[in-house]
Amino acid sequence: MSVVVQPYEPGLRDALFAFYARCFPGRDLDRYERVWRWQYFENPQEPEGAVCIWVVIEGNEVVAHLGTMAANLKLNGARVLGRWSSDLIVDERYRNGGLGVWLIREWMKACDVTLAKGLSPEVIRVYQRLGWHQVPLRPIALLPLNLRALSGRITRNRLVNVTADRATRWAGRAWAAMRSPRDRCLEYRTVESFPAQTDELMERNAERTGMAILRDRRFLQWRYMDCPVRHYTIETAWRHGQLGGYAVFSVRPERGFRRGIIHDLEMGPKREDGVGAFLAHTVKRMHDARADEVAFLPRSEAEQSAAASLGFVSRSCPAMMMLDVRSPERNPADLGAGCNIQLGDGDDW
Repeated sequence: MSVVVQPYEPGLRDALFAFYARCFPGRDLDRYERVWRWQYFENPQEPEGAVCIWVVIEGNEVVAHLGTMAANLKLNGARVLGRWSSDLIVDERYRNGGLGVWLIREWMKACDVTLAKGLSPEVIRVYQRLGWHQVPLRPIALLPLNLRALSGRITRNRLVNVTADRATRWAGRAWAAMRSPRDRCLEYRTVESFPAQTDELMERNAERTGMAILRDRRFLQWRYMDCPVRHYTIETAWRHGQLGGYAVFSVRPERGFRRGIIHDLEMGPKREDGVGAFLAHTVKRMHDARADEVAFLPRSEAEQSAAASLGFVSRSCPAMMMLDVRSPERNPADLGAGCNIQLGDGDDW
């Protein structure tokens, strides 16, 4: 088999989308192209001239593909360039020939730290053979807001679910009133864009951990508010005119339910006592948007404690792996100490 691996270039666009059409029959490629351009070519953290996509070509066909996304990291006191993997795909006709590993090795040459998440057990074993290690993450926290969220997991009967929803909607309002901790100094606002003080908040929080994915206001605006296919809500908490924290959430249909997801939550380092109040306020906002349940990924002891006090229960977390390609002799498992990883969109929870 005569194949070549190379970075994506605009002249390969038609061949690449023909490859997507073969791998994802029935996908709306016009809609997907909007997401594709936003994801790979509009990310403000991408260095100028960076390679985001590698492809394997045989003749005039693309037969394998690996997309990656830039991520600035703080790692053991140093700021380094990381890259997330996205959509490692090999044409069925060419599988088990080493093309996926070939693409992974090209990706590893392009950055200091490589990161991957949402992996299947089979893919995890491939990464482990290449020297990757899993990063320990806290479990996802899940909170049912009404009986429909529970009954729907037992029965798919529409009448049962609708009856449970109507009969318990009032109970959710009572829960929101009774269980929500108060912080009288916090003022909450729903905003259309991230406030100017976001950069200062994120810098302060990054100083608290040995490992963090660094994000600024410009990146967050791209990640959430410029997304062409998802709608997100930004809730902010203010204390005496200063930004104390923000939360990004969405409520979307999922298999007959309305799932609320807290994608991102940040509170100032000296105000962890406000985490519980802000989390409860965000849950109430999603309840008012008719969410049946809420999913949240705590990233600190304060967030985990606040979630537990509100009745969240633990659920297994999607696998995440990483490799520090600068220092192969170092034990990558140690990199998980003090981890403050934000998984971002949460669509694979």
